[in-house]
Amino acid sequence: MARMIHTITVEGEMLRDAIDDLVRAHAALARRHGSAFRDLERRIEAIAECGTALLELHKVGGRLVAAPSGELTAVLVEARRLGVLS
Repeated sequence: MARMIHTITVEGEMLRDAIDDLVRAHAALARRHGSAFRDLERRIEAIAECGTALLELHKVGGRLVAAPSGELTAVLVEARRLGVLS
């Protein structure tokens, strides 16, 4: 009897880059003061607590790509807007 073997490949470079940015933003917030920075810090901590909120999987051709979630992307956009990330 023949056995079928499936291989699933998940590319996660975009997600790794986004998580690295999230860590840098959180560290940079320690030197920032104000309500906008506190709100951003709370959003980052909420994402970090709920690991499933970090990624979305997309099928591209025969591969799965792990991309940053919409919420993670929105937090990084806000961090750039506030000058926390360059």
